[in-house]
Amino acid sequence: MFRKIRITTLLCILAAVIWLAITDRSPPVPDWDEPLHIVIYPHNADGSDSATHHIAQQTAEDFQPIVEFFAEQAVRYNLPLERPFKLAVGSPLSAAPVSPPRPGTLLERLRWGISIHWWKLRFRDRENNPDIVVIAHHYDPENSPDIPCPVAVDEYRLVIANMVAGNTDCEGGLVVIAHEILHTVGATDLHDLTTLIPRFPEGYADPDREPRYPQTHAELMAPRIPISPYSEQEAHTFEEVVIGETTALEIGWIRDY
Repeated sequence: MFRKIRITTLLCILAAVIWLAITDRSPPVPDWDEPLHIVIYPHNADGSDSATHHIAQQTAEDFQPIVEFFAEQAVRYNLPLERPFKLAVGSPLSAAPVSPPRPGTLLERLRWGISIHWWKLRFRDRENNPDIVVIAHHYDPENSPDIPCPVAVDEYRLVIANMVAGNTDCEGGLVVIAHEILHTVGATDLHDLTTLIPRFPEGYADPDREPRYPQTHAELMAPRIPISPYSEQEAHTFEEVVIGETTALEIGWIRDY
């Protein structure tokens, strides 16, 4: 009996993996003939009063530095579209998917993947009609000292961001959201996934700089500024980051022909 249960469980897991592999496919790189519409959906992740207050005070203007940064960077690559993204804030969510378990077992991550799939199938916002959905979980740091890592689910052009209510380093959080947004349109990480050290040369904002160190900016998809061969510092503002040629090629701002 135990053997039959184990085999049945394994077959169910295999079926779920195959189903996700068939149904979850990354969308094509945009052709950038019109702006993509980003909609931020706030969510009180821990039910705290501080998160409720923070969400009530937020407007689309708080997130505008993201689209302004993308517009400035698009000019560098002569993108005909003046503003590649536009942005709005949607109604707060009463429930929303969270970041995946880390490290998480195969079964836990599979369960998370299925939950994301079903949430996205049920989600509708006909008023805003978003191209990219950003779920902004808000946490009170006193209630949640360990804030989950953000993640992009590029198959659904979905970003799950995690923000600290009342955080004074608000632009640093926006840089992280911008990083995750580019994942949804084809960009890949340009840093070592374990150490977070930018890869040379593609993860450097100015790989041809002489002398190479210190770098003055970070590449958005490897958002740390290399100071020396052995150290780097995190970028906290949009003035400290750029979109490099590798990323521009991946997202279709440079045509490879």
